[in-house]
This record gives sequence, structure tokens and C-alpha cells, in this order.
Amino acid sequence: MKRIILCFISVIIGFSGSIVPGYALQNAVRGDLNGDRDVNLSDAIIALRISVDMETEVTGILAETDMDGDGQIGLEEAICALQVAAELRRKVFVAEDIIRGEIQMAGGGLEGYPIVDGFSDEDRSPLTFKNNLGLGGSDEIIIRYVVPVSDPCGDDPDESDGIDTPCGSLPDLTIDSALSPSSAEIDVREDLAAAPYSEWDDGCYCDGKTYGPPRYGIPFMITPPDSAPGDSQVLHVTGIQSWTGMFQIRPFTDDDGFSYPNKALSTYPSGSRICFFDLGPVRVVRFFITENNALMREDSSAGTTSQPIAENIRNMQIVLGLDRNGDGVAEEWIEDGELTEEDKAFVTDARISLTETD
Repeated sequence: MKRIILCFISVIIGFSGSIVPGYALQNAVRGDLNGDRDVNLSDAIIALRISVDMETEVTGILAETDMDGDGQIGLEEAICALQVAAELRRKVFVAEDIIRGEIQMAGGGLEGYPIVDGFSDEDRSPLTFKNNLGLGGSDEIIIRYVVPVSDPCGDDPDESDGIDTPCGSLPDLTIDSALSPSSAEIDVREDLAAAPYSEWDDGCYCDGKTYGPPRYGIPFMITPPDSAPGDSQVLHVTGIQSWTGMFQIRPFTDDDGFSYPNKALSTYPSGSRICFFDLGPVRVVRFFITENNALMREDSSAGTTSQPIAENIRNMQIVLGLDRNGDGVAEEWIEDGELTEEDKAFVTDARISLTETD
């Protein structure tokens, strides 16, 4: 009797947090306190108001306890079997909420992000949908957004090297004069031999990496005066002449495979701003379905390890909510296949539907 009550409570909690299905099942078997009356499979499913996409799964679980195949099972077995089904459904609900939360982060998440050589058009897109084009021909969603952090550079990776300045604290610099088309150097207004601007020459650390002489490799963002954020570009310091106030720029490919161009400085006028730039705050989250129907989540902040968040999933359907008037509420809903690049900045909500296997 205790086992029946425990399973019954679990079923009540498991189905969407609603107590109505539990009472409906209780009414269907009212008076059967001793477990001496069997429960009809169809009645149990109807009493619990099972959704269409869940009916096949629940019927299969219940049928496993119907040993003689007469369509009747014991009350205790019925409730405990439905407990299993409720737990499966709960995991699907959680997975849908996880995907929805990440998509909400993607809305405008890369708006104004500077141009980086080595970034493809897809790399710059906050949302990418691949219907039947993901791993093993599965559906796939890739979400990209900038993560706001108070201390992007973290701890000093090597306290013994004498470089103890986080790159995020490097002072901004300003281009002093227009450059020739062949220029590979920046002439700045600030005195690179005097504090605090000398920190650029002394070296710095950020996100586990140390930059300093003779191979600097410091990534910096250069932005024209009175420009839109999208006009910015990320370049790479390969040498500093503090005695002349010059930055040297050379072609460079970093350890992450990003390439930085040469002789790109002539496009920036006098007064353009220079500041340190860290690629780390961009997060890439990927959801995909494996060949064995597991829904996986891969997060760039956790390396390349994929974690399962739901099982028995064969398809993902997504409807996106667009907030074009900026009031924080989606007033337009479209299928993911209808989403344009211009729409992506307006994504503020999503409705996720995960279809389970039969």
C-alpha cells in the first residue's frame, strides 16, 4: 500500500506539476484500495490526459506489465509504470527549457561584434539551424552570444614571469595620424615609454595566456571615431617600439586558429581608438541529436565535451518570437526556417517542441 501511494504521488508531481491527472486516475480506480481490481490500459491513459506525442510511449510502458496480453494490469503496476513515463516527460520539459534559455541569450548576442579574420559568416551569426544537416543527418542548433563578465582575464597563469598586469586593464590608445597604404605600423599619441601606457610594452596576461616581448601577439580592437561598432576590426600586435611610439603589425595566426591581417591600418583615420580585445567572452552552444536519439548539448566554455540532456528524441521543432518594437515582448512568431539574418537581432523568445521516438 505504501508503494502504491509513493508511486501515485510521483505521478502527480511528474506530469507538468499538475494534480488534475492524478485525481483523474484516482477516480478511475476509486474503491480499489486492496488492489483486487485491474485497470484498463485505455482508461488509464485517458484518465491521465496523455498528450498525443506521449501516448505511444506510455502505452508501450504499460503494455510491458500486461503479461497475459488481455489489456488489463494491476493498479500498482499501472501507477508505477506511469511514474516512469512521467519522469521521461519531465526530462523532455527540462531539455526544452534549456534550449529556449540559450536561444533567448542569442537575440542580439553578437550585435556589434567586431570583424575577426578567420571568422566565417556563420561564425558571426547568433543563430544557425541545420535541419537534417547536423551530425549523422540530425537536426542541429548552434547559438552564439557574448558573455558579459566582470573580469574576463581571470588569474595570472604564471606569477613567476614578472608579467602581472591583466590585459583588460591596458589603457586605450589613439592613432596619431593617417597611415600610408603600405603601413604595417601604428603611430599613437600616447607616450608608450611612460606609465600607464608602458604596460603595453611590459606585457600582460588574459584568459590563461601571457603576452610580452619579444613575441607579443596582443590582440587589440581598433575603432574609427564616431563609428558604428560593426566598423571595428581586431588586429594583432607583433612588436612595440616604445621609444618611437609605434606599434608593429604583421600577419599572425594564434593558437586558436584565428588569423590577423597585415597592412590593414591604412583604412583607419587619425583619432581611431585602440583597446585590448579578448575573444574568450564569445560562447558557442550547440544542440544536436545523435544517431541513437540522444539530445546533446555542447558548450564552448566547457571544451568540446558533449552532455546528453534528453533521450529518445528524434526531432526538434522551433518557433521563434521576434520583438521588433523593443518592448521586451515577442509580437511575431516564425518558423526557424523563415528566420533571416536581419531577424536574428530581434529574437527574444522561443517555443521548443521535442518529438520523442515511437
